[in-house]
Amino acid sequence: MVITIATIKDIARLAGVSPAAVSRVLNNDRGISIAEETRERIFAAAEQLEYKLPRLKRMKRDTELSRKQVGMLLCATLDMEEGDPYFRSIRKGIEAHCAELGISIAASIRMGSGLEKQPLHHLDGLIAVGFIPDQDVLAVFNRTGSLVLIDRAEPIGSSDTVNLNFARAVKDVLDHFTELGHKRIAYIGGEKRRKRKGGLHPAHARLCTRLIWSG
Repeated sequence: MVITIATIKDIARLAGVSPAAVSRVLNNDRGISIAEETRERIFAAAEQLEYKLPRLKRMKRDTELSRKQVGMLLCATLDMEEGDPYFRSIRKGIEAHCAELGISIAASIRMGSGLEKQPLHHLDGLIAVGFIPDQDVLAVFNRTGSLVLIDRAEPIGSSDTVNLNFARAVKDVLDHFTELGHKRIAYIGGEKRRKRKGGLHPAHARLCTRLIWSG
């Protein structure tokens, strides 16, 4: 039995395009300007000829992601971010990961910036960072369709949530301090309802000479 392996030229011939166009599309070259219908025709021809199917599926997934546009709804103002690296690092992490996936962040909205005036109907999804009132999140979510909540314990409807394990973070810090030989440790935290204090195991709590809650 003779097995014929499809080539770039075979795909180009079937799709009615140049081999160069096939190569650039299948290699996910974002610099190429090509009609969407032509791109789909190339993928269809490659599938028909069973050309490197696992790689093809990955390229199709990447191409589909590159069409996605999401918005970020941020609880922190620019001034707050300047003084709080926590929320700034979350925002930059989201931006970096979306860039890796080829997803476009089409809107970054901060609380108090006129949310109701934002044209958001073109977004495929929303990423909400920090505590934002439900009605404000839903005002955007109802105009997009997919919702991810970051740093918020309670989900809204069918949303996905991503949270920091505060208890683990506090435990790791206190373990580090004790390994360094520190014996008098003060704990300064936000509102008591936050879960950071959950990391204060009784053995560690005895090391904290002062517990200070703000808010």
